[in-house]
This record gives sequence, C-alpha cells and structure tokens, in this order.
Amino acid sequence: MVLARCILIYTLVNLFSEGIAQEFYPMDIALKKTQKIMGEKDIFLTGIPYNVEGGPVENTHRKISIYKITAAKSKLNGKYVLFTSAKGRFEYFDYAMIVSQGGEVEQVKIIVYRSEHGSEVTSKKWLQQFVGYKGEKLEYGKDIQAISGATKSASSLTRDIPVALSIFRNSMK
Repeated sequence: MVLARCILIYTLVNLFSEGIAQEFYPMDIALKKTQKIMGEKDIFLTGIPYNVEGGPVENTHRKISIYKITAAKSKLNGKYVLFTSAKGRFEYFDYAMIVSQGGEVEQVKIIVYRSEHGSEVTSKKWLQQFVGYKGEKLEYGKDIQAISGATKSASSLTRDIPVALSIFRNSMK
C-alpha cells in the first residue's frame, strides 16, 4: 500500500512539473553569474528569458536562457548573455556566451563543470578560440584546436555553440 502511494505521488509530481515552464538560469542567478564573468557590478539583465527545449541529438533536454544586458556606462550595453549546457563524456556542463547584437560570440565561459575528467575545456585560452564566431561551420580539430584530456567535452562544445547561436538568432526574429 505504501509503495502504491509513493508511485502515485511520484507520477503526479512528474506530470504536474512537466507542465510548468522552468527557467534554466533564473534572472537573479544569471545576473550574478554575468557580473562575475564580466567583472562589472553596474550591469543589469532585462527582458524575459527565452527557454527553448530541444537541440542536437545528444542534448535533447536542452534549455537556454537568453537575457539582454543593460548597462549605463559599459561597452556591454545591448549585448546578450546565453546560458545553456553541453554534454561531456558522462555529465552535462553549463556554459555562458556573451553575444553581440549582430550575433557574434564575444566570450564563452564554462559556469559549472560537473565531471571529474576533462576540465581542461574550462581553460580561458582554449575558450578564446570561439571569440568572433558568427555562425559558420566549426570543425573540432580543424577550426577549433583539439585539447588533450577533454576530447568529448571540447568536441561537444564545438558542436553545441553553433546550435545555441542559431537558437539565439531565431529567438531574436
């Protein structure tokens, strides 16, 4: 009897929660992360986040939160920050991208890396390769330098950034 009740409660909770839109990175958390990434406290995020379901085959449970950056005296004013995730070898990791109004990647930062292996992908120097990316085809090992010890995470991120940027551009139409 107790097991039947537990199963019923579990089923109801799952059915109910699937109908509720949940933000991937709510505005308060996104603001703190953006301020930390950019090293500026005098910025704000505006608008309602775009929470998009879907993505490449290996990441079908994707959520992306996109916010517009507003700053009184900053070169960041009018740019956007995207929060999403990509799959490493075993675990998903969260990352953020700063994107210009024209849709060009200006910065990529790994926010949360959950795996025990492959953390080399969080290197600022390696992530710098994505700066200036505008949506053209990216090939890991050719356009983006391979990284020893983080092959799965690095190749996943290389495949994921074009998808996230495409979703950003489509959401801005």
